[in-house]
Amino acid sequence: MENILNPKGSNPLGLRRTAPILLLTFIIASSQIIGCYRPPKGPYEIFRSELKGKPVEVQVGRLIDVIQKSGSDKEQRAAVELLVEIGQPSVSALIEKLKDDKTAHRDNYLLALELIGKPAVGEVVNLLDSDKPLVREEAFGVLLVIGKDSVPALAESLNSGNKNIKPTIINLLATIKDERAVEPLARIFMDVKEDPKLRTQALAVLVSIGKPSIPYLAQALHSDDKETREAASLAIDQIYRVR
Repeated sequence: MENILNPKGSNPLGLRRTAPILLLTFIIASSQIIGCYRPPKGPYEIFRSELKGKPVEVQVGRLIDVIQKSGSDKEQRAAVELLVEIGQPSVSALIEKLKDDKTAHRDNYLLALELIGKPAVGEVVNLLDSDKPLVREEAFGVLLVIGKDSVPALAESLNSGNKNIKPTIINLLATIKDERAVEPLARIFMDVKEDPKLRTQALAVLVSIGKPSIPYLAQALHSDDKETREAASLAIDQIYRVR
């Protein structure tokens, strides 16, 4: 007897025939939606797109404004990243902001200089002569972070006529301990006209650097100054004893 509820050949609700079609339609529609979706751009992409093709000074000014005008944390991080990519051309603007010890968001400017590294050293060294303690302290910290890449510029500054920053530079070189600092430090030590405290400070760093200092200290053994000869002899003995 034929089932009157489901007669032979019937298709209740049309499910068997329409389901595959509906499913296929859904898959196609979904793929189109997914294909059209683009995640929102982050601050880095937005700023980079905005500044593309503009003069470097315009780019730097805009990024400095982002930091100074309290952009979101992500915006400020993006600004720092782009300033680092610009590199040396952004250094002067960063330095100008740090010269004022009342400038806000200083950590971002300092971070940018640290990441720029060697190209920033020369201008950061000049901040060591600031009349503002905070600025001098921050400059010292940046140079320490840059580390060995800062040594050539520090050595050059040590030989310059700016006596105010020489003790600070020697302290930096004492921490970094790079043999490229030996020659300028030895020059200070062997200069009998130099400040005695500075000479003693330089000699202490030479001893801490160790073996690379010995040839220069050996030259000091022939100095006309008795105290210089004695100090050099003692320093050489200390270096050998540490070994």
